[in-house]
This record gives sequence, C-alpha cells and structure tokens, in this order.
Amino acid sequence: MEKSITRRSFLAGSAAVSSIAALGLAGCASSQKTATPTAATGTEGIITPSYPAYARTLDIAENDVIRTEDADIVVVGSGSAGTFAAVRAAERGARVIWLEKTSSKGGTSTITEGLTAFDAEQQRATGEKSDLKGIYTMLMDWHNWGAKTEAFQTYFDFSGKAIDWAISHGANLVYSGNPTKPHYSAADDQGNWMNIGTGVLAPLWEYGDSLDNLDFRIETPAVNIVVENGAVKGIYAQEPDGIVRINAQAVIMATGGFASNVEMAREWLRVPAERIKFMSFEGQDGDGINMALAAGASRHAPTTVNYGLTTIEGSAWDSQLSIFTVWCPSWRVDLDGILPAGKPIPFVNHTGVRFYNEAKLEELNTSMLNTAIASQKAAFAVFDADHVATYGGFGDFNYGTGISEGDFRAECESSPAVFSDDTLEGLARKMEVDPDAFVATIAAYNEHAANGEEADSFGTMPEEKTPILKAPFYAAKIVSCAYGTNGGVGTDYWCRAVNADDEVVEGLYAAGQDNGSMYFNDYPYGLMGGTCQGGACTTGFVCAESACDTLGLS
Repeated sequence: MEKSITRRSFLAGSAAVSSIAALGLAGCASSQKTATPTAATGTEGIITPSYPAYARTLDIAENDVIRTEDADIVVVGSGSAGTFAAVRAAERGARVIWLEKTSSKGGTSTITEGLTAFDAEQQRATGEKSDLKGIYTMLMDWHNWGAKTEAFQTYFDFSGKAIDWAISHGANLVYSGNPTKPHYSAADDQGNWMNIGTGVLAPLWEYGDSLDNLDFRIETPAVNIVVENGAVKGIYAQEPDGIVRINAQAVIMATGGFASNVEMAREWLRVPAERIKFMSFEGQDGDGINMALAAGASRHAPTTVNYGLTTIEGSAWDSQLSIFTVWCPSWRVDLDGILPAGKPIPFVNHTGVRFYNEAKLEELNTSMLNTAIASQKAAFAVFDADHVATYGGFGDFNYGTGISEGDFRAECESSPAVFSDDTLEGLARKMEVDPDAFVATIAAYNEHAANGEEADSFGTMPEEKTPILKAPFYAAKIVSCAYGTNGGVGTDYWCRAVNADDEVVEGLYAAGQDNGSMYFNDYPYGLMGGTCQGGACTTGFVCAESACDTLGLS
C-alpha cells in the first residue's frame, strides 16, 4: 500500500502529477474562487434554497429543527462513492456522519460487476502501462469533447490509489491483465466471481464499523442543505422524531443519481424516461444533485444515461428471453460448439416496420439501440419456430458474472411480453401493429436475406439476418434498459462542486453518479466498461482526501 497522501503532496497541483498534464494534453484548471449560490438569501446570510417541483427535498425552517449536531464531514449516500468517501475520511481522522435514506447500504453498487482503474499495484506488477493519452482521446471523442478534462485527470491520477487502498482493507479485486482496458473484478480465494457489494463494499463497511469517528445512520435521508454566506455548512436530515441540523465543514454528495425520480428524468433526459427500465434500486431520487444545484453548483451532462444491454419487458436483464433475442450473438456463450451463436433477428416498431440496423446491436455502444428503442412508442424482436428450436432448452447460462437459470422456450411460452401466432397477420394483430405493414416488412427482410447482395437501407448485410420463415411466429416486446443516470454536478479536479463560471462552491463535493463531469454522451459501456464504478470509487476517495486536506488532517 502506498503512503497516505499528505496535504502538501495532494494540493501541490495536478499540473505536476496529472497523467494528462504529463502527456501535454492539459493543465489543471482548478479554481480557488468561491461561488455565490443563486437561491434567495434569507437573514444573517442563510440561504433559503429553491427547488424544482420534482425535487424530493423538504422546506425547512429553523424552528423545525429538534436538534443540532456537529461533524467535520457529512457523506450523503452509501454506494461505492459514499463508502469510499466516508470510510477514507474517517480513517484520516475526520468526524464523519454518514447518511443513507433507504433501509440498507450500497444501493445499486451492491449488484454491479466490476470496475476500471489505472496504475494500481496489480497492474504495475505486470510491468505494462496503459496508454493514457490514447484512452483519454478515445473517451473524449466518445463524449464529443464535452466531458471535463479535470475529471479524467482525477480518474487517471487516483483510481489506482483508490483501488490499492480498498484492497489493503480487504477488498477482493483481481486485475484483468489487459492494460488497454484495465478492469478489476471481485473474486474470492477460489477465483469465484463476486459482485462489488460482496467483494469490495462489505470489507470496507466492516472496517468502517471499527472506526469510532464514523457514525453511519440508516433510513436517515438528507432533506435540505445548509448554505450560509455563500458556503455549504451542513445538511438537514430527517430522523423519526424530526429534523436534525448537522453542521459540517464539508458535505459530500453521493446519492447515486436520479434513476428513481421519473419526474426529474422526464425533465433531464432526451428520450421519454418512462420508456427506460432502470435497474437501479429505490432511493436514487436526485437528492444530492438537486441540493447541490440549490447551493449554486452547475449541472453537467444532464441527458446522459448509464445504458446496459437491452432487455425484454418484464424479464430479467440476463434472462434467456433477453439473451437470445436482443443480446449480441457474439456475447452468447458457445459451449464446446453445442450452441451456435446465431445472427441478429429483426426489430420492428409500433407501426410494424423496422427502425434500426440490428447487426449493430450493442457491441460497443449500448446507447444506440437503447436510444432507438426508447424513441419508439413500442418495439419488438421478431423470431420464428426455428429460432426457438435452436435455443429452446438451453439453461444455466453463465455469462462471466453470474448464472441465468431457465430455458428459452419456457420463457417464450410464459412471458406476457411475448406474442405468438401461426400467421404473421395474426401475430401483428396481437402486437397491435398494422398487419399489412408488418407482413410487408418481414417479406422484404426475408427477400433481402435470401437474395440480397449489398446492405439494405439500414446498413444490414444479407448474411447478418435471420429469416423469419417457420410458424409459429413470435414477437417479444423490447424495452430500453439502464443501470442509472450519469448526468449530475460539475466539479473541479478535487471533486469540489463548481458553478457555471467554474468557481468553487465552498464546502461542497460530488462523487459517483451525482458527479457528471466525466460524461457528455451516454456511458461508454463497450468502449471502456467499468468506468462508472471505477469513477464512483475514485471520486469518493478523492472527495475524502480533498476534504480532509482542507481540514488539515494528516
């Protein structure tokens, strides 16, 4: 384990240590100015924050407060970002009050699969270095150069340190061995895969429980923010007997984005939010983001979504039904040559016509298909009896990160999202699409698959198609699928919240999916998967280091 970062070394300036700066791409643009919140100012410099209708905050008057407490740091949220922030800050000696609004720790982070980090000890041991300049350019190209350079500086400089710290405290993380995509998965001593909750967060929670200066409070939501004279000075929290004001020198927002808040998602996202199936847990209501904005912070990349692989309505993300209809054929496991990977099947929309190049699927860009699906009033994957016969009895699907039990045929027969008929016309009526348009679409698709020589108008080649020929015919309703949201608060290199002029909002930090700085377009799932969890761990860690340095802690 490396030595703790001292105040002198941490605040020496990223231009001297930053991977990006060292590559000549950019210097640190961190500002030392203090922002002025835009909310209405009350008496004695106290800000009365104003919120949009979708915010899940409470109006607080000082006479509502039943008790006042003091802490050095308040951490809001207990996923990966909140865990790294709270435990590391307490380890460095800060008096930390850690708030979680739900009945259990971890949120969506508990079920995630792995993370990406750079220059951690296991990677250094191989002697292979990541091409940070190339990765930076690749990711910035993905984000149309709208992501914040400071965010990638932070990620490259501190993700390895954050992972080494977690491993030194019992986290079970194993390096992939690929410096191009330096991914870490959690595994037990026998090499069996574990999720992040079991392999990484649980050991850190156990360590945190041993620290007397870390006060974790479950079912205690932060309901408003304390702002005085332009600086964040604490949090109002809801306890069973009333409102508690917690005064603090730093507040770290790590509430996990706003995937649970449909009203907020409708305002922020570029596709209809109700058409996206979010796999995140309840409680991700945008609280941290909205309180930060009310305190004067700017928002960054508001439309971005952490899209995963698409799924069938009402089915698990990794169900047999999803795997053998909308997952990429190359992602299907071929067990000793028994199971053919196959080809994509046609997709049609609510009018009965195709709307997408199915051959693209989601190899590198989960945003494309999910956005296309969410832009339709309805979308269906169409297949036939031969397709069901090919995959019908396959079960116990092991896709690296877990097991999906069941079989495809049984799920086709039991799912209310799957329609079947002996004729295409009858199938169209059950789908409630135009029979003439649907029959014509499938006829054209089959003709091109059999006799075409060039790509069709969607760019699909004949050999990339699965003909729909043998009755009974099937259609499964597809839904857009995502782990959560990525848009949030803009920050500087030290994960301090900044306003629209990049001035620091004193006392306020943002981590994980409350921090939108490393995004502009949607999550780069296939291009560089694991950056969401890796970014959460890193920003949580850096928030703790930065806040503790400001407090003068060793």
